[in-house]
Amino acid sequence: MMIEPHLERVESNKVEGTSKILLICGIGSLILLVLKIFLQTQSSAGFWFDIVLVLILSGYMLIQRQKLLKARKGQYIEWLADKIVFKIKPNLNQIEIFITDISRVSVGLDEIEIFIINGSSYRLDISDFDNYNDRMRIKENFSAIAFAQ
Repeated sequence: MMIEPHLERVESNKVEGTSKILLICGIGSLILLVLKIFLQTQSSAGFWFDIVLVLILSGYMLIQRQKLLKARKGQYIEWLADKIVFKIKPNLNQIEIFITDISRVSVGLDEIEIFIINGSSYRLDISDFDNYNDRMRIKENFSAIAFAQ
């Protein structure tokens, strides 16, 4: 088995920071909730309703957002000698496209569309690549493929 050399690989780390911040806020709100329970001098039905409501809503939101962000982690575009491999939104599954199968490439501001010989196409949303140099490398590499076709 021969390992293919990486000509270039660009990764997006945009959601990692957001995920960490969200996790810290969730843990912080949980700590505040526990402190509120232990520092409460009198308990009433309204107090426990507030506690349960905050716990359920914040827990639900934290879990949902973490699932969404986890799915968007690890986005990349990789150019190999004979193919392009990417995991990028909106699909987020790893996809391999052989360069010989590409009929046309359309490069836009936040989107690249790859048209395949068999009539299918792939839309790559590059808005998570917020580093200017990475974005320019992506556009240059796809423009070179479009020009070579």
